This record gives sequence, C-alpha cells and structure tokens, in this order.
Amino acid sequence: MFGLKLSIQSAFVLFNCALGGNGDVMPIVGGNMPVGGQRDPNDCLIGAGFTWCEETQNCIRRWETPCADNYVDCNDCLKRQRNGENIACPTQCDTIPILLGGVNHANCNSECMPLPCVAPGPGCEYTPPEPNECGCATECGEINCYAVDPLPVPMPSPPTPSPPTQVCSEVMCMMYCENGWKIDGNGCNMCACNSLPPDTNNQEVCPIPYQQCENEYVCPKVTEITHCGEGGISGYTTYQLSLVVQNPNIMNIYALFGDSEFNTYTSEITGQLVVPGAYQVSNIFGTNLGGVPESTYQFSKNSMYDSWLTIGITDGDPENKLGAIGIDFESWNLNTPLIVENGAVFLLNPEERSTNLEEIVVGQLTIPNDVSANMILNVQGKFFENNQEPWKEYQINFEIVPPVRIDDEGSIPDNCSVWYDGCNTCQVRDGQLGACTRIMCFREDTPYCMNFNNGH
Repeated sequence: MFGLKLSIQSAFVLFNCALGGNGDVMPIVGGNMPVGGQRDPNDCLIGAGFTWCEETQNCIRRWETPCADNYVDCNDCLKRQRNGENIACPTQCDTIPILLGGVNHANCNSECMPLPCVAPGPGCEYTPPEPNECGCATECGEINCYAVDPLPVPMPSPPTPSPPTQVCSEVMCMMYCENGWKIDGNGCNMCACNSLPPDTNNQEVCPIPYQQCENEYVCPKVTEITHCGEGGISGYTTYQLSLVVQNPNIMNIYALFGDSEFNTYTSEITGQLVVPGAYQVSNIFGTNLGGVPESTYQFSKNSMYDSWLTIGITDGDPENKLGAIGIDFESWNLNTPLIVENGAVFLLNPEERSTNLEEIVVGQLTIPNDVSANMILNVQGKFFENNQEPWKEYQINFEIVPPVRIDDEGSIPDNCSVWYDGCNTCQVRDGQLGACTRIMCFREDTPYCMNFNNGH
C-alpha cells in the first residue's frame, strides 16, 4: 500500500515538471483555474508569492531567495531591508557593515549627543531638523517668531577687526589743547581745542533734566555722553537713551519692537518704532547692536560715538546675547531714520534678568548739535512671577533737545552771532557753535563774542 502512494505522488511531480510547473506541485486539471492560481506573464504563481527573477530565470519568493534584480549590491540590499522592503539578501551580505550616506551604522552610538541650540521663545514656531542616518540631529532646527516675541537663530560672531586704512592727515597741529583736540567724522584730530575738560559734569554745566512720567512700567531718560556738544565728533552731540524702571516687580526688558497696530479713529499706524537719523561709523568698527568694545577705540577713535540700539548691553555684546529681526539697519544714517512696523531688537534668552533693574540702556545716538529729535519705542519684558503675562509699554517718547550751557564766565551768550574761541572764528546760533575757521594757532587766546544779534 505504501509503495502505491509513493508511486502516485511521484507521478504527480513528474507530470507537473513535464507541464513546466513554476512553484506549483498541483497541475491544472480539466482547464479549470484553482482559487489563487493566477499567474504572471512568466507563468509564476502570483497567489503563492512567486515572481520572476531575470538573473536566475526562475520563479522565486523575494523574501526567501536572493535575486540581483531587486538590489544593486549588499549595501543597497541591506538598506532596502532597513527601509521596510521584504527582500532576501545574499548570505555574504551578513558580514558587510551597513553604509548609508557614508555612515557605518555599526559605529552609531546608542544615544545622540545633545546640541547647544537656543530654545524657542513664546509665540515662536519651531521646525525640527532632519536626522542623520543614525537618527541623530546634527544641526539646530528653524525658529520663526513674529511681532513682539521675535527669537530667531543667534547671529554669527562678528569678524575679528583689523586696523583700517589710514585716513587722517599726518600733519601735526602745532598747538597745545588743555582739554584735548576735537575730532572729525573719521576720528581724526582737528586743529581745534575742546573748551571743556573730559571730566566735566554735564548736569552742572549744561543739564538735560529728567522728567518723571506717568507710565506704568518704564519712563524715558536722555543723558549726554559728550560735554555740552563738545569732546566728541565736531559739530555733533552724543546721547545715551535709557529706561527708568517704575515697577519693582519687573525682572527684565527683553524686546524693543515696532508693529503695525492701526488706530481706526485717527487712521494712523500707532505701534511704530521710530529712531531718528543718526551718525554711523562707516568702517568695520561700527555697530548697530550692543555698543562698541573699548578695545576698538585705538583703531577707530570715533567708534565710541557710533549710534546703536541695545537692551542693557553696551560693551559690544561679546556673548552674542542680542538679536534683531525686521529692521533695515543698512538704510539707517544721518538723513534716513529707522521706522519699524514689524520688527524688533531682543534678547535671545527672554528669561535673562537685567543686570541694572533701576535704569536699562536702550541706545546711543549721535546727531548734529543744533538738531532736536524724538525716538519712540515699544518695549516688552517679564515680571519676577512666572505665572504673570509679559508686560508691555507702548509709544515711549524720548525727547532729544540740544544741551544748553548755563551762563558762566567764558560761555557763549545767547544773543552772540560770531564767536572767537581763542584761535578760530565761529558762527553761532542760539548759543551753539556752527561753522568755524580752521586756522593753525601756536597759542590759544581768551575767547569772546565778536558780534551780537542786537548790534552790540
């Protein structure tokens, strides 16, 4: 009986081979297609998972039998497997390391190293970076911030400055100036003396009084850096602008901003940040943010009178704590103000506490001696209590008025129109010097008014 069964099974196998069976031990009898018996053009039984392999000229199951039709080499085959493709790879591929994008995955660490990336601030959108072949991030993602909560990727460090080309005349002024020479817009000494010593107390000689405001959080304050319009760039006065904190619960200011808030009653944009046209240092030692480090003064003397914006930082921002967005600093000069409707200067870390909670410097401006101007800011900051919403103060107005020297011996009378400074003759307007002659003097005489507006 056993021999009869074996003979019948052998007969079926031989019959199938004679019919050219491909992966099927059951022949088609009577022309009827069994269930799941569909075949492809190469007569491979699809329902049983067989496909045609051109390399071996046979029907195979892709997950059981390797076929060079399905991959280029071992690296390609293993990569396809890792990506979820159900194919078999040659046995020799088991000894080859997996290389994807030039990375040996056998060398991948089990944990990814953290990156020193800036955390997105409030109101910012964060897009994570694409991971590498090991599944690790190799760079920081993108941060997009808007309106009053800007926080983009930190700005790159500025290039190391190098001494600029010599622009000053090598001719020496043959005169002694007790209080130092005046300097021009290139930082060069002029043959003209400062009438006030560098340590002059401006508040005593030509004060700019601070007026208490009714704002809830901060009030504007203007302080002269030069000395009654002297000691800086000739014909210009340099001012420091700061905010005096009114609320003891304030932890910091982290943004100066402008927005396009529209007043439907006046048909005006009321949220603009406005900075008047101001002197800009044109060489590499100029800056727009954070002030200028004292180490650059030896290369560019007039850099100390450059115009810039900041939030408490005045030494050049060596730690790159400041950023800016939506502000066209390239267009800012003596003739062109900054008008910002959607931009800000901000701290990259909005949680950082201000070092001086009584008065926070927000800018420096150098403008002509006889020019009055206004700077208007919107500011935002945080309280010490984390559960409180950020505070905001809108349209803070800095009124910049030229300093007026208090009458004293040797001072310029208000009605003087031509003034002799001991060496050169100068035009005078409202007590402020205008254009002067530039005569080389070997000594300096006593200054006096040569002509008065009332005819004296």
